[in-house]
Amino acid sequence: AFASVVDEAGAPLAGVLVRAQQSSRTRAERSPSVVGAAAPPEDSAEDAVREALERFEARRAGRRDLTTDAAGAFRVDGVADGEWVITAYLAGYEFEVRDASYGRVTTGTAIRIVASPLVQIPVTVVGADGRAPESADITTTPVGERRGPSFTWTPSEAFIRLAPGRHEVTAQSRDGVIGRPASAKSETVEVLVSRDVAPEALHFELRERSGIRGR
Repeated sequence: AFASVVDEAGAPLAGVLVRAQQSSRTRAERSPSVVGAAAPPEDSAEDAVREALERFEARRAGRRDLTTDAAGAFRVDGVADGEWVITAYLAGYEFEVRDASYGRVTTGTAIRIVASPLVQIPVTVVGADGRAPESADITTTPVGERRGPSFTWTPSEAFIRLAPGRHEVTAQSRDGVIGRPASAKSETVEVLVSRDVAPEALHFELRERSGIRGR
């Protein structure tokens, strides 16, 4: 499939990493009945490592990575027929694969990817003691939408990149897991992002969450 990457003005964009990943959307096989069966043997560490390597190799076999040339073009050849997921990467940009649902295209489709520059916003995070943590999670939600991008903040990468518009931004400690919220969280800040105005730095103070905790 032939493809091109351009910016919002239609100018070609070189140096973009474009990844084509073969879609894994296939009908799952029905698991055999286990009624009356003996307990399955426990997997060994060697079995777990082997299965992980097999999954990794399978994903890599179904993936092609290419870089756009000076004309913003690239071509994916020698791929199996079917559905592929297209993703593009270049620091400071977000990408939209036009005329594709969630980046899914079929073999032989001409692909047009449009790049939009993001705005980099400086961020500082401190704990209740006034010191910066080793890392924090930054969650963002465009106003009026359900979710947005998340970022891992560190003192050495103390920024986030957002598209123009209004966003709600929150920082929290990185000890949260599914079913258990993070132990410390900041107030949510609404920020207006514009490419025409230099963004002000965001400052977050992590405070221990109050409430009932299980034993």
